[in-house]
Amino acid sequence: MKTQWNTLFHKEESNLPSHRFAHVMSTGASLFDGLILVWKLYNRLGNKQHKTIKKGKGRSILSALFSS
Repeated sequence: MKTQWNTLFHKEESNLPSHRFAHVMSTGASLFDGLILVWKLYNRLGNKQHKTIKKGKGRSILSALFSS
């Protein structure tokens, strides 16, 4: 039981170069994705003097975020 409990919370890290590379790429992709999300939200919601989102005529906030 003790070994099963420890395997839940303590993962053994692999030192293979391919695993390190995959971890770095995954972390980089997540950071890049987060930066794009913040940039889009800032441009749509935070920068009121540049563009305003028109409410009405069926446009929701999600459609405003994903339109170009």
